[in-house]
Amino acid sequence: MSGSIFYRFDPIIICLILMGLLLTAEEFGFRLRARTRPDPDATEKTDIALVLGAILTLLALLLGFTYAMSQARYDTRRQLVVDEANAIGTAYLRAKTLPEPRSSDIQELLRQYAALRVEIISIKDDAPQRIQEVDSR
Repeated sequence: MSGSIFYRFDPIIICLILMGLLLTAEEFGFRLRARTRPDPDATEKTDIALVLGAILTLLALLLGFTYAMSQARYDTRRQLVVDEANAIGTAYLRAKTLPEPRSSDIQELLRQYAALRVEIISIKDDAPQRIQEVDSR
């Protein structure tokens, strides 16, 4: 037979077997510790400090990753706004090269579009109906 044993069995069964092994190892370690340490109160304080330090370290790591992800999203969003503003400005300048009846029409449409974009951004409440109404205009 080719392949690993993990490919031949159902993942749920493998998960249950591994959980059983982990619980058995934990229980074995707990009983072994109870036999080797007669005074649990003396070591309990050091155990609590160790666990507290580990939890606070994990919390700091989680906050660091969260900040890094949010900073990347903020930078990407800011760059997209700058790119859109540059595209609108470029289209406005290129519209000046067209013949006059269309040039002024396109420039006016771009002014209206820029005003609507500013209006969408300046909406304070997150009312979807209001955003959809401005977006449809």
